[in-house]
Amino acid sequence: MKKILLLSVAASMLAVSVNAQKFYLKASGGYVLPASGTAYNNADPNGLTSIQPYTSVTISAEGSKATVKSLNGSLGTGYKFGSAGVYQFTNHIAAELAVNYFDGKSILIGKYISPLATEREVAYVKVFDISPSIVVRANAKIIDPYFRAGLIFTALGTLWIRTSVDEPNGAGAGVDSAVRAKTKVKSKFSVGALGAA
Repeated sequence: MKKILLLSVAASMLAVSVNAQKFYLKASGGYVLPASGTAYNNADPNGLTSIQPYTSVTISAEGSKATVKSLNGSLGTGYKFGSAGVYQFTNHIAAELAVNYFDGKSILIGKYISPLATEREVAYVKVFDISPSIVVRANAKIIDPYFRAGLIFTALGTLWIRTSVDEPNGAGAGVDSAVRAKTKVKSKFSVGALGAA
């Protein structure tokens, strides 16, 4: 039910327009679903865990069996809100410049569980982006198909990685140890492509 609700929110993006002669502003918001997945390269930038890049490892209680899974995915899942200025050249062609804020969902990027420790790495992104694009639309009366193509530039953003390490008897017999860390990774300039139809 939750997925159906999120999909319907994504499908029915909020759009409010204030029209002028050839220029207008619009606001948008919705939930972004992942388009593709990739391996998580550096799940433990601080070296606090035994986690290997893009893996989930579980070792049995007696230490005789290990289960290893590959963790692939996208940090591009979450809520996105923004506004855009649109200049309408003709009834069919427009240029758009959007500024958006993306609040990413927490994603498990590494895990190591053994009789000696339970270690997890979770990551999420908070970022502002700028996206210029060209929009071509049919301007039909009932259904108005359109095509959008452009670029997306990261303006400001941060990748956060939360680390948790729990070790039974880690600080001596009968004394458990727990480590919690939150790592801030500054974004680098990046460029991507965007498209919609």
